[in-house]
Amino acid sequence: MTMATAFEAVLLALEELRACAGDRLHWAVLHARPAGGEHVLAGRYEDWATEMLALAEEAEAAGLRGEVAAGLGAALDLGGSAAALVALGRNARALSRRLHGSLASPEAHAALQALAGSEEGRAWGPWARSVAEALVRCREPMARLEDRVAEAWEEWAELALAAAAEPRAARRPRSPAPKSSAGGQPHAE
Repeated sequence: MTMATAFEAVLLALEELRACAGDRLHWAVLHARPAGGEHVLAGRYEDWATEMLALAEEAEAAGLRGEVAAGLGAALDLGGSAAALVALGRNARALSRRLHGSLASPEAHAALQALAGSEEGRAWGPWARSVAEALVRCREPMARLEDRVAEAWEEWAELALAAAAEPRAARRPRSPAPKSSAGGQPHAE
């Protein structure tokens, strides 16, 4: 694998998660609501789902920066690719926390079940089931994204170790510093 293919795999996983978070989850949260229905839980899920999409966009921007730093048609920029991976890692963790800690948390799941089983449940039950189903479908893309980010770090580490193992002379020739004369000015020899 190369860094370019590692970033490509991350971007594909992000695309899959964005499709799930946008096409399934966000759609279910907004469009499966009962006509004219407002509920505090629906508002909370709308905020969380919208945040998921924003985090996915930030992660995608970091992935694209990483793809450029990975040297598509040019040399690998280890520093730039590392910075992109750090940003990707932060975004992936934030996405995971939002998904597992808020949207699909045991408390939120219990609230969805309670709403579906309440008197309001006749109207809100289909919405709650649609949201719960969308959440289940987003777990696998989230896990895949986390795996791809970890694989990209593994690839980066291998390349960084290989670069560090190269003899200094093979890395980048350095031009000698000009010698200075007694007055501090360089002079020709």
